[in-house]
Amino acid sequence: MKRTSCRILTATFTVVLFFGAVCDRLFALSSGQASIYTLDGRCVQASPLSVDRKGLLRLQGDSDHDAIPFERVHMIAFRAAAAEPMAEGAVGVLFQKGDYLTGIVTGGDAEKIVLDNPLLGLLDIPIDAIQMLLPGAGDIPADFGRYALSEEEDVIYRRRKSGFGEDFIEGTVDLFSEKGLTFECSLGLVDFTFGQLNAVVIGSAGAESGAECDTFVLLKGGAGRVTGSFEKFENGRLSMAGSFLPQVSLPVDVIESISFRRESMRFVSDLEPARVDQSPYIGAAADFLFPFQRDRSVSGRGLVCGGQRFAKGLGVHSRARLSWDLGDSFTSFQAFVGISDETGDLRARGSIRFRVQVDGRTQFESPILRGGDGVVQLPIIPLDGAKTLTLEADFADGFDSGDRGLWGQAFLLK
Repeated sequence: MKRTSCRILTATFTVVLFFGAVCDRLFALSSGQASIYTLDGRCVQASPLSVDRKGLLRLQGDSDHDAIPFERVHMIAFRAAAAEPMAEGAVGVLFQKGDYLTGIVTGGDAEKIVLDNPLLGLLDIPIDAIQMLLPGAGDIPADFGRYALSEEEDVIYRRRKSGFGEDFIEGTVDLFSEKGLTFECSLGLVDFTFGQLNAVVIGSAGAESGAECDTFVLLKGGAGRVTGSFEKFENGRLSMAGSFLPQVSLPVDVIESISFRRESMRFVSDLEPARVDQSPYIGAAADFLFPFQRDRSVSGRGLVCGGQRFAKGLGVHSRARLSWDLGDSFTSFQAFVGISDETGDLRARGSIRFRVQVDGRTQFESPILRGGDGVVQLPIIPLDGAKTLTLEADFADGFDSGDRGLWGQAFLLK
């Protein structure tokens, strides 16, 4: 059942945009502002227009700035949009390098799938760019890692008729439709609806690694995450070489935020902590239920606080102390902190006190932050000559109930 190696992974990635009045929407940003965050801790309110040949981000708006050095920008946050309810039959698509999109699968075969994303329209996606499909998933769940990846064959995880547990079948996906897929296995060609499946894992033989990512884009309303290598920003569009596609050009009115990895930055979510201390309010460390997550909340959802989404950061639960050895190589630390908006679905909304310690001394301590509070931007934390950095999410006045916190856009600066 091994999939053939003749797929054309460099084929053009077709994006058909259904936006109605296209000309009006391409320049929608000129009538709305964004928050532009720089490496020196500034937040400029303006409408970004383009990046010129001098490397300046040209701005329009009420700001005192008409341009700022683009290399000093680490995040552009546009107006947030409420998450749309998942369409019936929607599927979450997780890509080889961690990107994801949601939408309706309208067709496909062993070489590609056709996905109808609510913002980008119809997408032809090479099957080898995909790690797995998760029927019914919006934000990719944290437990996707329990599904074993295959070097050659595809694997479907089928829900048991009893509703408890699942089993798996190895083989090759033959065809996709809006209702489900046809799977070739030892039983022959078998049709499955997406409602019967928990996951479809795509065999990774022959998959390409894609471009090195320095740009992280979150689509509005949680419709997906797209990363790649920045190329240009002009005429209301962001263009980059994608991590799972050769080329992508996105109109800014579908973008919620853009984060950039600069040469002078290191996101803490990309670094391995030297020490991890996680413990519940009652019980031993072994009883801790929500270990920290990289670039997602502790439950596997997006990093969202006060409606602000972050592509990079840490999801944490009280009490969590994470420490990194710095080695004299960094000058400062920046981040946002808050309680994840997902606690709005819980009885307990959470209460956390965040701390930043440098060489064992507290350099920042937040007031008690609760679910429903907005995100808090930390002052720049100096690190000159420092050996260790510790980030702590501590119990406040509600024990550890609902204490799902985040360190958004947390990075070290050289």
